[in-house]
Amino acid sequence: MAEALRKVIEYVFGAMNLLVIKAYTEASNTKSNILLDKCAFSRIGSVEEQGLANNRVYRLIVYGLDRSAWNQGGESIGACD
Repeated sequence: MAEALRKVIEYVFGAMNLLVIKAYTEASNTKSNILLDKCAFSRIGSVEEQGLANNRVYRLIVYGLDRSAWNQGGESIGACD
C-alpha cells in the first residue's frame, strides 16, 4: 500500500500540479493512520459524521500533506518506505 500511496502523491503533486492533499480515515483504522503518518502526512483535525449505513457515528481523522513538505521531507528521504 505504501508504494501505491507514493505513486498517488507523486502524480497529484507532479502531473496534476496540486498544492495540498487531504485524506480522511476512520479513527479505528490503525493501518491507514500509520501509513499516512509514515508518508509525511500531518494530522490536521477530526470530524464526527453520522453515517447512513447502520445509523452510526463515524469518527474521522483528517490528514494533510502539502507539496512543499513532501519536497522537503517526503521525496528526498524516501517517505512511505
